[in-house]
Amino acid sequence: MESINGVMIQHLSTFMSSVAKATSLQTAKKLSDAWGGTKRYIAAKPNEKSATSLVVGLEDATKIAEIYGGEWVDVSHFPKAPLKKQLILESSESARKTAQACGVSERYVRMVRVRAGL
Repeated sequence: MESINGVMIQHLSTFMSSVAKATSLQTAKKLSDAWGGTKRYIAAKPNEKSATSLVVGLEDATKIAEIYGGEWVDVSHFPKAPLKKQLILESSESARKTAQACGVSERYVRMVRVRAGL
């Protein structure tokens, strides 16, 4: 199954997972990097100068327009939790040092480790 930094389609919002299924996970990440956290209009008939085409290319913009053309959509940020969880599980440091390095709380580090059986 395709993933980027441990993020798979099931970790994405409805819009982003639809984009990933219609195009690729990389295309969904491009949209998130460019527009994450905003509401964007998806042109019904994109051309090479439409906003979506400028971000992901005309071919992928056309595929996205087949599903969401003419609609305003919420573009979410690409999730970072799977990557942080992986870093937490690989760390041999204390909960405090791991939490500081990953930008999370000590409680979260302990929870991830307990759920993983560490």
